[in-house]
Amino acid sequence: MSRNTASSGATSPPTADVLRFLCAARAAFGVSLRKLTLHAQLHHFPALLTTVDFENLEELELYLDHDHGVDTDIATDVLRQCIAPFVNHFRRSLASLLISSASNADMSPLLDALHDFPRLRKLVGRFVFDSAHLSDPRGLVKLLQTHSDAFTRVELRSSFAATASSEEEEQRPISTWGVFSAAVVTDPRNFANLTSLKLPGLTTFDGTLQCLRRSADTLTSLHLTDHFLGTQELADLIRVFAHRPFDAGLQTLHVGLSIFTVEMLDLLANQMSGLQSLNLVLTSRTVNEVSHHAWLGPRTTLFSRSLADRSYPDWKLSNLGIWDRRFLENTAYSTPEEVMLMQHISRCIPGLQTFKGEPKNEGETCRWCFPDSYPP
Repeated sequence: MSRNTASSGATSPPTADVLRFLCAARAAFGVSLRKLTLHAQLHHFPALLTTVDFENLEELELYLDHDHGVDTDIATDVLRQCIAPFVNHFRRSLASLLISSASNADMSPLLDALHDFPRLRKLVGRFVFDSAHLSDPRGLVKLLQTHSDAFTRVELRSSFAATASSEEEEQRPISTWGVFSAAVVTDPRNFANLTSLKLPGLTTFDGTLQCLRRSADTLTSLHLTDHFLGTQELADLIRVFAHRPFDAGLQTLHVGLSIFTVEMLDLLANQMSGLQSLNLVLTSRTVNEVSHHAWLGPRTTLFSRSLADRSYPDWKLSNLGIWDRRFLENTAYSTPEEVMLMQHISRCIPGLQTFKGEPKNEGETCRWCFPDSYPP
């Protein structure tokens, strides 16, 4: 723990040692503490929060861990009367707020009870968007609208609660992602003037593009998850940022592709020459087909033949990631097929230095990818 950061968790009831630690942290860092991270099941938060009345917090991260369900009235009371007032206490100092829930409780009362935060610049929300876990997304939409002039970074992601048993499959809660999507598309204040956005694809791709255009002049990092773009959709996405020839434009792009062609690489290299990091999530069929033919030789398919003739010396790309149906970003683990495909592409991009953020070792380039590049 650094001088300005404290972290604690309580999946089981907070022990005396945990409470003593938090009391000691409050006594030592009550004025200077800048970041606090708490992991706990919902019904343990009241005991934790009585010990952490710090001042001047700038970053707050709350992780509501998985539970087996809490009485609805009790959950609402904890969210409205305990957690929300705690977060609101820091409204004048908070610059970054993360709320992640794997709880079975409905998070709507918490989001609806949050006030405005004049200094808030970053919001991370990870929820289950359905009628049981986020029954009314209007509280989340209100947060986005209220702080639209101040937000520079927004990350929204679907989290996971308990998986329904086979007997309950037909009784799964109704998704509320469509309600949220419609609300954020309708109000032009949402997602405006951001520099970083991480967002699952909205109900319609046109709606996603409409929101992206609001930050077309400012975005430098974009992560679109849970949606595989087709060829035309990728072209439409790139066109959103095509009017920025005099700055670097997007520097980080993380998207899924339903197919993968050399023409797509051409488009990215030509229209996003300032891109520094590219992460592509491909379908398993695409990864397996391309990597399989890479093993057989560089000219066994149209993709391989076309790629062998390509070179992108002016592309500033320094990092490449290929993912097999996994919208991840914080792990450098790669399957052999992913490594094969990244190596295959890297020969066309002289400036490429890392795979998924890890240095690529030129000496480990697989000789089976390019057999005629090696002596017998």
